[in-house]
Amino acid sequence: MKLEQYSSLHEKAIIFKNKYKKIDSCEAFDRWFSGNHGKYFRGIKEAKYKNYTSAQRLFITHDLHIHNVSVIDLVKEQVKSLRIVRGGLLNSYYSSLLYFEPSDLLLLSYAQHQKKGIAPLLDFTLDRRVALFFMSDGCDFSSCGSSAMDNDSASLSIENYSSLYYLTGRNKLTMEEVLETELGAKLNKIRNLYKERIKNDSHDSSYSQYLNRQLLINELRIKDKFIKQILSSDIKDMIIESPKRDNDKSGIVLPRIMISNLNITAQKGCFVYHNNGLHPFEDLYCVDIHKSVIPYIRKYYLSLNQNKTKSPSYTLTSSLIYPNSSIIVEESINDALSELICEK
Repeated sequence: MKLEQYSSLHEKAIIFKNKYKKIDSCEAFDRWFSGNHGKYFRGIKEAKYKNYTSAQRLFITHDLHIHNVSVIDLVKEQVKSLRIVRGGLLNSYYSSLLYFEPSDLLLLSYAQHQKKGIAPLLDFTLDRRVALFFMSDGCDFSSCGSSAMDNDSASLSIENYSSLYYLTGRNKLTMEEVLETELGAKLNKIRNLYKERIKNDSHDSSYSQYLNRQLLINELRIKDKFIKQILSSDIKDMIIESPKRDNDKSGIVLPRIMISNLNITAQKGCFVYHNNGLHPFEDLYCVDIHKSVIPYIRKYYLSLNQNKTKSPSYTLTSSLIYPNSSIIVEESINDALSELICEK
C-alpha cells in the first residue's frame, strides 16, 4: 500500500478546521511568529505529507496487514529484538550507564533516531526555530510548481507549501498526567496512608523526611510498573518528555520515562506517542507556509545575522541539529590545544 497524502490545501483546511492557517507572505509570517503559539512544534518540508509514525510507514508500505498483525505487534517484536540483538549490546550498554534495565520507551527513542528504525513516535521540539529548521531543510522553492492546482484556487498548489504543526500543551496529555489519571486511585491510597504516618510522627522531622522519601519511592515503583506495560495499553497521542531533575525536589526521577539521546538533546526534542493503528496524527494545529517565504525564514529566523527572534542568537545548522560524536571530540581537542598554547 502507499501512504496517503493530502491532495490540496482545501482538504487540509477542512480536516484541521479552526486549527488551520495559511501564510503566503513574509509580513504574515512575522505577525504569526510574534504571537504565542504552542509549546510543542514539528516542521515538515512538504505540506502534502501526513503525520505517520515510522512504525506506521513501514507497516503500510510493506503490506504487513496481510499477515493479520498490527502496528503495535510489530513494535513489540522490535523492542524484544533490540534487547537481545548482538548479544544484548544495547541492553547491556544502557544498564551499565543508568544502573537499571532500559525501558521500552528508551529503546524506542534510540530506534527512532537510527536509519530504518521504527517506533510509534512522532518527533516534536520545544523550540520553534528548530521546527522551522526541519521545515526548511532541503526545501527549494525554485524546483516547485505543479500542474495539479488546489480546488479553492487555481493559483495555489499544495506542492508549493511547507508545514509547521504544533500542540498547545493543553490539548494533549503528558506522560505524567496519564500516570496520575490511570493510577490516581492507587496513588491516592498510598499517599493517604503515608500522610497519616507522617502526621502521627510530626514531632520527629528526620523520620518525617524518611517517610516522605519512602512515599516517593513507592510511587515510583507503581508508575514504573505501569510504564513497562505502556505498549500493551490503549493510550493514544501522549506527549513524552524526559523528566528534569531540577524540577524534582526529591532528587529522584522516574527512570523509565527517560528518552534522551544526543539528537533529542540537541534538538530540544520530545515525542508524541501515537498508538492509533493506521490513522495519521491530525489532532493538532497546522500552519502551511508558502515555500517562497523559506529564504526569508532562513535569513531572519535561523541565522545569527539580523535575527528577528528574541531567542538566543545562534545560527541553526545541520551540525548543531545532528551532532556527530567524533566531531565533538575533535572540536574539544582543538579547543584544548588552543587554550594551552594561548596560555603560554
